[in-house]
Amino acid sequence: MPRRFSSADWRLQSTPWRFEVLKISQAQLDDEIAAMRLKIAPMSRAALFLAGQAFRRYREGGGTRPNVLADVFIGAQASAEGWPILTRDERRYRAYFPDVALVSESN
Repeated sequence: MPRRFSSADWRLQSTPWRFEVLKISQAQLDDEIAAMRLKIAPMSRAALFLAGQAFRRYREGGGTRPNVLADVFIGAQASAEGWPILTRDERRYRAYFPDVALVSESN
């Protein structure tokens, strides 16, 4: 059975939004993903196009935060595949991916 991550496996980097997993191998990560029954899906061309469009709109709207690309890729993939997103940041996803169903504390 794969081991579960503990707080010792995570370390805060110099920037507050970036975490790095320590002390695990690729095989251990693969085991953890399998234990959670997650599926790894490649980004489709449609999702990549949507991500580029959303990021362009974000920058043209004056957005300057350096850590939005992960959210843009997640939103674009969800939009292209018709998947819902579990999030705490409804506002950003609704602004750039209004067709995506959101699961959050408020709904």
